[in-house]
Amino acid sequence: MRPFCPNPGQGTTCTTISSVAEAANANTDPLRVSFDPGGSVYVLNHTCSGTIYDLVGRPVRQLQTASQFRLDGYSAGAYTLDSEEYGIARFVHP
Repeated sequence: MRPFCPNPGQGTTCTTISSVAEAANANTDPLRVSFDPGGSVYVLNHTCSGTIYDLVGRPVRQLQTASQFRLDGYSAGAYTLDSEEYGIARFVHP
C-alpha cells in the first residue's frame, strides 16, 4: 500500500490506496466494474468489500460484501474501487 497525499506537509490527512501491482490475495481474475444503464447500477464480476475513491483520492463510498452498487448523486468522472479481496478497478461514472 502506498499513501496518497494531495498536498503533503500542509496538514493533509493521507489516504492509503493500493497500487495496481498489489492485487490482494493474488487472485488471477481481476476485478471488473460494469455499468448497467437500464438499472443505473454498477455490477462487479466478484463479490467484494472495499472503498470507492474519487479522482483526487477522497473516499466517497464504502462497500461491504457487495456485488453491485449505485453512485446516484455523485459527480461524473473517474473513480477507483480498492477492494480488500481483488485489488483495484478503475471506472468512469457518467
